[in-house]
This record gives sequence, structure tokens and C-alpha cells, in this order.
Amino acid sequence: SVLVRKQISESVFDPNLDFSKVKPQILLRGVKELAFEFWSRRDLKWVDNIRLLPPEERDTIRAVRVILTWIDQNQNERTMLRVFRPLWPYFDAVKDQTEREAARNPTRNNSQGSNPQDGNQGRGN
Repeated sequence: SVLVRKQISESVFDPNLDFSKVKPQILLRGVKELAFEFWSRRDLKWVDNIRLLPPEERDTIRAVRVILTWIDQNQNERTMLRVFRPLWPYFDAVKDQTEREAARNPTRNNSQGSNPQDGNQGRGN
């Protein structure tokens, strides 16, 4: 029922590092629950397991909700809820590139109608 941390100021990838010798620091006593939830864009709800997210959302998590419940020094149950989310928008790299190319060469894309993957776009070949 104690929330602790161990801080290492060296490389954590050092093969000689003995993690068991790192002194823990107590952050909070009386912890009853620590839960992480993930926002599902498809289902529009919080899920408590990352595996419950659709496969296409697992690599681009849009929000994590942390719920911490503990007993304070006066024996009152307290709950803290925090939401962490990225500050960059979701983007589609292929769509963005296509739009950039269309903006640069509006006449080529409309007149030829060729596939930009074939390398012959706008050359008359």
C-alpha cells in the first residue's frame, strides 16, 4: 500500500547496473488503488486494458487516465483523477503528402490523373 520510486542517474542499459541496490523513495502511503485507463476513439469510452483498444489505436494512444485512491493521515479516502493526452494532432502521413503534392502541382494532378507512385506523373510518358 505504498507508492515508491527508484531513480537512476546512470544508464539503465548498463549491464553492470544492480537495480536492487537503488534505494526506493516513498511517494505516498496508504494507497488502495492505482488504475490506468485508455481512451478508445472507436468506442468513445475509457478501457482499462490497452489490449481492449482496436489494433490501429494501440500505437497512437490519444489519452491515458490515471486514478489514484489512497487513505490520508486523517483516515479519509481520497481519489485523484488525471488525464494525460498528447498535444499534437492525429495525422495521416500519406494523406498529408498527397495534399501537399496536389497543392504544389494543381495542373499536373488534374490533367494526367496518373498514379504518383509510377514516377511518370506530368512527364507525358
